[in-house]
Amino acid sequence: MKQLQQLAKKLKNLDTLFIDEAIKVSSRKSKQFSKANVDQLKSGIKSDGSNMPDYVQNSQSPSAPGKIKLLDTGAFHDGIEPLFDDVGIEMVGTDDKTNILANKYGSKILGLTDENRDKLKKSMMKDILNRVRKRL
Repeated sequence: MKQLQQLAKKLKNLDTLFIDEAIKVSSRKSKQFSKANVDQLKSGIKSDGSNMPDYVQNSQSPSAPGKIKLLDTGAFHDGIEPLFDDVGIEMVGTDDKTNILANKYGSKILGLTDENRDKLKKSMMKDILNRVRKRL
């Protein structure tokens, strides 16, 4: 009877347990989140799936021609990191140019497309569920 009561108590807190484990697993895989955001930008795609504008014809950017990639020095890309909490994930930029670039190209330069978000969720779900099962 005592075991059943303990299990019932754990199941009552299942949502909190799941969120805790999801944050832990996500935090361990933070580089994958950063890489996904950087790869999007290298393809000239914002988090809402829209395209970045094209470089101007005589651009001096090493990434020109094509879609703007925000990759002149690499410092902006290197500063892209995820922040995790019980509400979800937010991609942030730690580079000094983040606010300038977000004002110029929109806040959607930081974040993951639905497709990338779904891929990362899928890749982590088994690990999250295993960790939750162990704690039950």
